Amino acid sequence: MQERVSSLCGAEQFIERHILDDNGRPVPKTSLFTDADSRNLGVLSGCPPPELKDVHLTLGLGKGGSPPSDKVVVGLIKQERPSDPKNTILAAVCPCDKENYDDIDSMLKTLVPQVTELLMGGLLVGGERRAVRLFPTGDYDALCTVLGHKGASATMPCLKCLSTRAPSVEHATLDAQYLTLQDVVGERNLRLATQYCNLEWPGQGSGGRCTGGDTASERQLAHLSVERRPLLPADPRQIVVIPLHITLGVTGRLLVLSTECVIKCNGDEAGLRFAHRLAALLRNMVGVKPVPYHGGGFIGRDCHRIGDRSDAISQLLLPDLTEEYHTAYKHAWLLWSGMRKPLKRAAVATAEEVRQFRADTTAFVTHLKRAFPWRSVSPKLHLLLCHAAEFMQRYGSIGLYGEQAIEALHGRYGQSARKYCFSSELASAAAVMRAMALARDASESDLARYGPTRKSAARAARNATSAGDRRRRENREVVPVSAAKEDKAKRDREKWADDLHAKAADTMRAPLRRANKRARKR
Repeated sequence: MQERVSSLCGAEQFIERHILDDNGRPVPKTSLFTDADSRNLGVLSGCPPPELKDVHLTLGLGKGGSPPSDKVVVGLIKQERPSDPKNTILAAVCPCDKENYDDIDSMLKTLVPQVTELLMGGLLVGGERRAVRLFPTGDYDALCTVLGHKGASATMPCLKCLSTRAPSVEHATLDAQYLTLQDVVGERNLRLATQYCNLEWPGQGSGGRCTGGDTASERQLAHLSVERRPLLPADPRQIVVIPLHITLGVTGRLLVLSTECVIKCNGDEAGLRFAHRLAALLRNMVGVKPVPYHGGGFIGRDCHRIGDRSDAISQLLLPDLTEEYHTAYKHAWLLWSGMRKPLKRAAVATAEEVRQFRADTTAFVTHLKRAFPWRSVSPKLHLLLCHAAEFMQRYGSIGLYGEQAIEALHGRYGQSARKYCFSSELASAAAVMRAMALARDASESDLARYGPTRKSAARAARNATSAGDRRRRENREVVPVSAAKEDKAKRDREKWADDLHAKAADTMRAPLRRANKRARKR
């Protein structure tokens, strides 16, 4: 990382990223990093004071690819296109079927001392030693594993605040004090930085788990749903709000919601028929298809295409819904489209854009809760509602710090793995890591090659306008597709539609199950 920073400075491509105040103005950086600062808790957690000159780094972990593997990716935000795979460092790879705390602990044992040394020693920028501001990123499950959190099923599922999952009699005291994910308005209590700093904390028992307390609320307050030792230091304010996975999750949720509305109005069989019509529409009119390595969902680019053409989905719903539900569903897509692009935008937002984004997120979640009361607020939707605008206001952008680099490296790693086939997946992973390490070059000549060399073309200058332009889809030659490939695509669409209907039907049956459970207890 020091080599990368020095090369950027030598090529005059090092970009200052500032921390912004409530009015959107950069906080002046007036002090330098010294050895005395390394004893500060903020420095140990990767969150130095805002007036300290710093270097913004992301450290992300996520599972993906085929065969699946966990990857640790380090990114330097103070450059152009920080999420480009060429501008990131693949620090570790571990073949795995699922993310396990003990396996991730073994994977990070050699990296944690280097991270600690980086936080305590800082980086040299133009002869000045600066502090390191560390941003943990990745998907929600990976962040929970690294930080020792129990996950989405925990009493306090949010990684950044102490909000509880849903109102309950068992945790009524905590619900009143810290609010729940289902509460749209209200000030949240952020977690303390000491909880994620690899320090000793109250209630820690054998095996890194927390114990203590007689009542359920006391036991919960002993560990706050963080029951294992965090594997990496983190400050809750700097945990990235996963813009890519929020985009994937919300788009998928709105597609499921369409089937839920049909089931609500016309019954289960009508919902199944609609799910199959929706799958055909997404393939034929929108031009997207689910991909297996995203769990049968859609990639980020396809999510934006679906959002841009959401009117086709609303039109498909018109015969199956009442006017009330149809209007409400169409308005949900309209609100989501207003915040979808700012969420992943890499440009620094103005104070007015942050205020608009905050208002849009509140309006979106409020509308979902009011118009579709059977839907609950998930941890990802809670991050969007309560923490995305705060992150954007403090650091200017969410997309700059997002997990796109990890997802891009999944694809690059999969392409390279074919060249290094060995007797085991671990040996293949080691060979790919060696090749990528040797290929990475942080020299000035490499930076100049990828740096800006000319001005961008004028807006719409390259649009395909002539009737015979082969860049237009209707003028391209149709590539023949084999019957076997068509059959497989059809089976995939049908499976996606069946899974979509099953998920929607299960959600619609959940209130009845809860009512029966309460009746049995009485």
